[in-house]
Amino acid sequence: MSNSDSAHILSYLEFYSGIGGWTMALEEACCQINQFALKTGKTKMLSPKCLSSFDHSDLCNKVYEYNFTDDKETGCCSLDEFLRKTNGKEGTIDRQPKKSIAIERLTQKKLQNLNAFIWMMSPPCQPYTRQHNKQQEDLLDPRTKSFLHLCEILHAMEFVTLPKIILMENVVGFETSSSCQRWRNVLKSRNYCVTHFHLNPTQVLIPNDRPRYYCLAILGLSLESHGNRGPLGKSEALISWFLSKQDINDQWVKSQNIHTNINPLGVKEEHDVKETELESISHFLDHSNDDITTAADRLFVSKKKLDSTASWCFDIVTPLDRRSACFTQSYGNFIRGTGSVLFLDKYSTPNVLQDGLLESTKKKRFKFSSVSEADRFKLVPAHERVFDRKWSDGIDLENRLRYFSGMEIARLMGFPVLFMAQKSHSSTHSGLCVKKHFSFPPDVSIKQQWKLLGNSLNVKVAAKLVELSISLGLNI
Repeated sequence: MSNSDSAHILSYLEFYSGIGGWTMALEEACCQINQFALKTGKTKMLSPKCLSSFDHSDLCNKVYEYNFTDDKETGCCSLDEFLRKTNGKEGTIDRQPKKSIAIERLTQKKLQNLNAFIWMMSPPCQPYTRQHNKQQEDLLDPRTKSFLHLCEILHAMEFVTLPKIILMENVVGFETSSSCQRWRNVLKSRNYCVTHFHLNPTQVLIPNDRPRYYCLAILGLSLESHGNRGPLGKSEALISWFLSKQDINDQWVKSQNIHTNINPLGVKEEHDVKETELESISHFLDHSNDDITTAADRLFVSKKKLDSTASWCFDIVTPLDRRSACFTQSYGNFIRGTGSVLFLDKYSTPNVLQDGLLESTKKKRFKFSSVSEADRFKLVPAHERVFDRKWSDGIDLENRLRYFSGMEIARLMGFPVLFMAQKSHSSTHSGLCVKKHFSFPPDVSIKQQWKLLGNSLNVKVAAKLVELSISLGLNI
C-alpha cells in the first residue's frame, strides 16, 4: 500500500474475478468508510487500486472489462502492463482487451512483484457441492488445482510481499473440506489471524437466500498491536469481537467456531432479522419492458415447462414476498433448486408487464383469484416439498409466470444496478469516491447473464466483510 496526501491507496488482486463482485464490494466498503471519515473530520480517503484480476473465462473477462476501466484511481490493468510500469516505463499505456489467465500458471515472482495489499477470491465451488464418500476427493478434483497452486505460492512468498488482507468466499461446506484444511494451515504458518463466517443476504436485508462461507485473514493482527482508533470509532471492541472466534486449533468446526453475524457493523444473526425489515421483491424488479428485454416473451416460462412433470417444484414468489431462493448457474435450464420465478398479476400482459404489477403492489392488493391460490404459491423450503402432479390445476399460469431478468437478479445479489431511466451515467461521483454501476454488455444473452450471476457472490454481504477487514487491517 502506498499513501498520498489525500488518499490511502488500497492495491488489490482479484482471483477468479468473474464479473467483478469482489471489486464492487471493495468499492462499496471504501465509500462507507470514507463517509464516516468525512463526518469525523478525517482528510485521508480510501481509494482502491486494482493491480490485476484473473479469470479463465473470456465471457467473464468481457463483462469485467465492460464495467471497469484502467483509470489511475480505480481501474484494473493487466499483469504485463503493471510489470512494465514497475520496471520504470511510466506513461499512458494503450488499453488491450483483458485476456483469460490460468491461475495455476501464475508464478511466485509475479505475485511478489505485484505486492498487493489485498487479495480477494471465490475459488470454484463445484468440488464442494457434490455428495461423495471419499474424504480426499476434493483435493483430487481438477477444479481445485488453481486454488492449491495459490496455497503453495502463499506458503513460499517472501514475507514482506504477503498481502495484508485476504478474503475468500465459497459454498457452505467448504470449511469441512481437505482443501480448506490446507488453506488454513498455510494461513496460520504465515502468521495470519484467521476467522470464518457463515452469512446470508437476508442479514443485510436483501430478500434472497444465498448462504455462503467466508474466510477473512489479516496478517499479524493482535489486540496488543491494535490501537483504540479506527474509522468505525470502536476499534478495540471490534477487534475483540473478531478475535473471539479466531482459528487457532483443529477443532474449530466441531466447536462451531464460525461467526454467523457481524454485529459491530449492524449485520445481525439471521434469526434476529424480522421479515418486515426486508424489502419486498417489487423493489428489485425492472420498471418497464425496456428494462427487462426487447423480447419480453423470452422471460415467461414456456408452456412446455409448465406442462412438464418437474414443474411442481418451481420456487414461486410474488412481488409482495420478502424471500427468494438462491439463483444458480442452471437458472432457466433446470427447475428444482435453481432459483425463484415470479408470479404475475393476472391483469399484467406481455406488453405491459410491470404497469399493472407495480400499481397493484403499491395498493397492497395483489389480485389472486382466491386466498388458496396465493397460499399455494408461498415459497416452500426444498426439504418440505413433495411431488404434486396437480399442483397447478385450475390456475392459468401462461404469461403469468416468468423468470427474473439478469438485472433483477443482479440487484438481489447486491450489485449496484440502475433502472433504465437512471442509466444516463455509468458511475456516481461525489467528494468521497467514484461508485460504479453494474451492467452487462448489450450482446450478452439472458442465459449467459443467468450463468454468470449464478457463479458470482452477493456484493452487499461481501462489502461488510471488506469493511471489517479494512477497519482492522489499516487501523486508521
